[in-house]
Amino acid sequence: MGTVQTIEGITLTDRDGALIARCQPTADSPGINPAALQQLVHSAGFGRWALVPDALAALALRWDAGGEAFEIKLAQREDARFSIEVARDGLAAWVNLTAAKGGKSPEVDEVVKVLHAAGVVFGIDQAAVQQACAATVDAHVKVAAANPAVDGEDTQFELLVSDTRVRAPKVDERGLIDYHELGDIPTVKAGQPLMRRRPPTPGTPGTDVRGVPIRPKPGLDEPFDTPFVGVALLDSDANLLLALDAGQPVHTRCGVHVENVLQLKAVNMATGNIHFVGTVEVTGDVSPGMKIEASGDIIVKGMVDNAHLEAGGSVQVSGGVIAHSAVRATHSVSVRFVENSAIQAGTAIAVENMSAHSDLQALNQILVGTSAGARGRLVGGLARATMLVRAPTLGAPAAGLTRVQVGINPALVARHQTLDREIEHEHEEADKLEKIVHHLEVHGDPRHMLEKVKSAWQAELREWGHLLEEKAEFEHQLSLINDARVEVTVGVAGDLDLAFGKTVQQVRRTLGAGAFTRDEHDRLVFTPASEGKGAEVL
Repeated sequence: MGTVQTIEGITLTDRDGALIARCQPTADSPGINPAALQQLVHSAGFGRWALVPDALAALALRWDAGGEAFEIKLAQREDARFSIEVARDGLAAWVNLTAAKGGKSPEVDEVVKVLHAAGVVFGIDQAAVQQACAATVDAHVKVAAANPAVDGEDTQFELLVSDTRVRAPKVDERGLIDYHELGDIPTVKAGQPLMRRRPPTPGTPGTDVRGVPIRPKPGLDEPFDTPFVGVALLDSDANLLLALDAGQPVHTRCGVHVENVLQLKAVNMATGNIHFVGTVEVTGDVSPGMKIEASGDIIVKGMVDNAHLEAGGSVQVSGGVIAHSAVRATHSVSVRFVENSAIQAGTAIAVENMSAHSDLQALNQILVGTSAGARGRLVGGLARATMLVRAPTLGAPAAGLTRVQVGINPALVARHQTLDREIEHEHEEADKLEKIVHHLEVHGDPRHMLEKVKSAWQAELREWGHLLEEKAEFEHQLSLINDARVEVTVGVAGDLDLAFGKTVQQVRRTLGAGAFTRDEHDRLVFTPASEGKGAEVL
């Protein structure tokens, strides 16, 4: 027990961890207030002790009342208290400290002993424990951390040929495809290495604070795209893809196909209709009534006259498409000019000079006059695209009605509506297979099913991942449809009907260069290209 004489009439005494004030007021003792008493406690060295609630106020009242001597407990010495908190996933542990109030702080060994009792045996940070023990205020200190697992890397595919066709168009931030001409046909030789597959890695295991191993997530195992077309695996290396024959290399998502290239001087009655697995290149014309069907690209150096072209890739016609011809491509179509014909493209249509009285349909954009400058013209007929129709001039005074539609893609909307259901189904199937894999790993595999189930699990994960990628791309494209545009770089002449989704507007006057868009009220707006001229609601 220690005694401290402070001011006349009041003595502070440490009595077994309790701070006792012994008070002897007199008739001429000056008054005292709680704030002065608290300062007295601090100056006497008991400022960090735990004050008894309202004790200072009670002392001041009794002191001011005078009378007989009395004692009152002002504060209590308290040792620090702490508890251990362990994350549910075992990745970290903390010390929750209630700081000492005049009492003892915890010892490092004591804290470590309690950590061990709580199951924390790995990743203990001695410096952090010392910091917690030395804290003079309440603290929440992380004192142990897991060594996290490092997930494996997914399968990587290294392209070994620099010149390949890519039939998966890239969409920019405005939703437009970076359209470019097909150009010459790239070729590879038989036996040429095309792509190397780098297998996934299993990852590196970790350890949680309880000493329990943390399993890494293995990298996604993806095989080469199948079926193989014109390619094969090297006998001595199942991760190297080679060309079987000379042909056109086409880069797919996880592989390369080599398409045969059929080269013809012309397609006419002498050759008959062409049905070919691969790419067809015609150095001359395609005559009336003839048909070319190719699983790859179709490239025609001459004219297409009242003929039918259908390609699994893209179509390029260096001459014109005329006289009720029909051209259809899964990807892009580029022609010099088109007249009284129909063209349908899965991505984009590019017309170098003029489109006259034709039906053009592209899921992304239609560009007219790409090489003609101000002379390019879209005259008559119908042009339909999701994001953009662009031409130097729309319509002509004596050419009849020209119709343009943008901002709607029924195929895109329909596909998006089914994706959520497919994604949920694949996710559920992958979860079921993962649980089976874990069960077999823990409880044994008497029927030797583990590898088969793992393979099925990886396949479900791949499909789920592909669907998620597809959904993200569809949602991006759908979000951009409201930004659809019709652009004229010279102006509008003749009768024009514009449709933005379900909003239709007739334009029956001459306009200069500018852009048609839809505002937030679904009204069609024309913004002139000339500076100083404001947008006009049509």
